[in-house]
Amino acid sequence: GKYAEQSSTLVEENGVPRLAMDAVDDNLSTYSHTNCDMPWWLVDLGFNAPIEHVTIVNRWCEDPNDAPGCLCQLSDATVFLMDEDWWVVDYEEVGDACGLHESVHFLTTASPSASPTLEVTDPNNLSCPMARYVKIEGTTGEQVAMFEVSVMSGG
Repeated sequence: GKYAEQSSTLVEENGVPRLAMDAVDDNLSTYSHTNCDMPWWLVDLGFNAPIEHVTIVNRWCEDPNDAPGCLCQLSDATVFLMDEDWWVVDYEEVGDACGLHESVHFLTTASPSASPTLEVTDPNNLSCPMARYVKIEGTTGEQVAMFEVSVMSGG
């Protein structure tokens, strides 16, 4: 996985910290979780690359049939793509993530999504933006939590 960091780290009652790196470890039994009012999560891809899409696997509590409280934590978050100079080159709002068990797709091309859940697209963006960083910012005061974030690049 790539290097990831977040604004703060929730420590569970059992003492297990929910680290930023847990969202890029290809393991759906771990998850990233912040613990603050102005939460953010960020992954450094290491270099500018053409970003085709970002998939965020939403976190549920206990099991996928759990109440939507945890699933709502990504609602209205904003996903930013930033270049190596930290300039925002593209962004999308996640929208209502409540009840979405599978994944939230942030697409940066006009390609159709195979996602059965939420699709956020920009039909006017026909070329892939070059970005080094992917940042997810909470905008509602809710903590940010997710199982996995994957970034697909054409380069």
